[in-house]
Amino acid sequence: MIPPGAQTPCPAGTRGDEATQLRRFVASVPNRISIGAARGAAPLSALLGLLLLGGAWTLRDHPGPGHEAAALCLLAAAALLMCLACLQRNARSAPFLVLGQGRLRARSLSAPLDLLEVADLRLEDGVWFSAIVLELHGKALPAPSTRPLDPFAARAVSECRDGPRVRLLSPGWRLNGRNLSLLEAAEVIDLYLDIARAQARLRQLGEIPPSASSSLPTPRIFP
Repeated sequence: MIPPGAQTPCPAGTRGDEATQLRRFVASVPNRISIGAARGAAPLSALLGLLLLGGAWTLRDHPGPGHEAAALCLLAAAALLMCLACLQRNARSAPFLVLGQGRLRARSLSAPLDLLEVADLRLEDGVWFSAIVLELHGKALPAPSTRPLDPFAARAVSECRDGPRVRLLSPGWRLNGRNLSLLEAAEVIDLYLDIARAQARLRQLGEIPPSASSSLPTPRIFP
């Protein structure tokens, strides 16, 4: 007889069925996935650099008062823009975000973010950057972020004012060579938030979360 006020234990099959469904869900998604940044300003920086270089060459061929100083300024600006283009090209070859094992690793974020610390997710569509903002639980402290040399590069920014959050900024989003909309990129991150919660629930049930195959295709939210 169950004492008054005591909770009826769950049937044996209920916990087993829940664990089976969770294990299937976790196993249906790649264990690790990388999201890259779109091309950004690299072509524009290179084009402007070449135009400035041409202007400096034109001034060199037409001597006049102040032309030499102007040519040197144009050469310096062209060199700076070409360096930015190289930085942007190299940054595009490396992943911006890596999701897996219950964590998010982001460029310019000094340490991985535990996905269980994320309480909410919202989107911000700007003129140059689009942003995915991860709102954290009140007691969570985001890892410090660093500012990249390239002002147009994708980055993660930690914020603590008005609540802890991590802002993921990128001029565009790419997955497996395909450009993503802001909503699609957010859906991928939201999927891995669900995976992290499912793995935590499996641990509560005394189960060992399965290791999904890294050779699985792109997550099921895409056709």
